Amino acid sequence: MKSLKIIIKIVMNWTKKITIIFFILSITFLVISWSLKSFQLLMLAIVLLMSSLTIKFEKIRTFMLPIISVGFILTIAEFLIPVLTKDYAQLVKYDPESGYTSGGYYQRVPGFGYRLTPGKHTSKKLTASGETIYDVIYTIGPDGYRKDVDTNSYDGYIY
Repeated sequence: MKSLKIIIKIVMNWTKKITIIFFILSITFLVISWSLKSFQLLMLAIVLLMSSLTIKFEKIRTFMLPIISVGFILTIAEFLIPVLTKDYAQLVKYDPESGYTSGGYYQRVPGFGYRLTPGKHTSKKLTASGETIYDVIYTIGPDGYRKDVDTNSYDGYIY
């Protein structure tokens, strides 16, 4: 009986350490994913955070176990897709000659965020083989909205 109490104590101490480690790792990955703008690390952080909460709170284990399992599988898939796909980053890209990549597309509005800069702007997206997905020219007015949109015709859609 005494050995069972020792085993339970060891398991409980181990569980507390794992919970703390998962929590610290999840917070670390959240900060790193925010700074790197990495969706994969964000998913990993969320799965680790949910795991640490599930270990800590017994009442949510039955509910959270399937969610954590699916999240873990999706996280692994997000990390493996770029590795298994040849030239994953080169499947689709913006044309370096288009105005979208050269800058000046947006301007900062203090206190509000960003809006499109008035003038003509181009944007062109290409496949890895060089085929054009789209090639457009936008005319932006001084209010930050497109000028080439007909403002006299209105369409109403009901879903």
